[in-house]
Amino acid sequence: SVSLMMNSMEDVDVVQLPATPSSQSIDEVLHWNKSPKSAEQISTSGTVTCVIPGELVVIQDGPFAIRVRPLSPEARGVVQPNFAVGDCINVSGFPVVGEYSVELEDAQITERKDSGAVIPDDYADAEAVLSKNGLVDRDGRLIRLDATVLEVREREGKTVVELPSGRQYFSASLP
Repeated sequence: SVSLMMNSMEDVDVVQLPATPSSQSIDEVLHWNKSPKSAEQISTSGTVTCVIPGELVVIQDGPFAIRVRPLSPEARGVVQPNFAVGDCINVSGFPVVGEYSVELEDAQITERKDSGAVIPDDYADAEAVLSKNGLVDRDGRLIRLDATVLEVREREGKTVVELPSGRQYFSASLP
């Protein structure tokens, strides 16, 4: 937690009270442009396609996916719900420029009752996935491609699968 010390309340100016997060589609969130409202929370929802507990959740809605960094459990005593791949969730977080595209950080997560299956995008091989056309647009999206398992090993507490697909070799980390 963070403590802020000041002499008196006269030293504090409330510029704006926290607002209810605006609800946007994942597509709209991905078009965030670092506006002055960047300190405002944004709310969106989708189906979970990847979970690394306490670190990362990826959600997808139609052809759009976003990485979500959950609020740490220590922060304000927030308890995040248990969820798994395939569950539909609502997230409220702060947009930031991520490794490949916009991400939501310090996100609070709640479950939704309805469900929606995500249909993976099919690719001929890993070269097609990694082609420069639209690579950023594929960030976080569920994909399917043919590959051969060469090796399965443990690395830093995670299962890593080494795979060739076409002429491309790659590693897939399993949470």
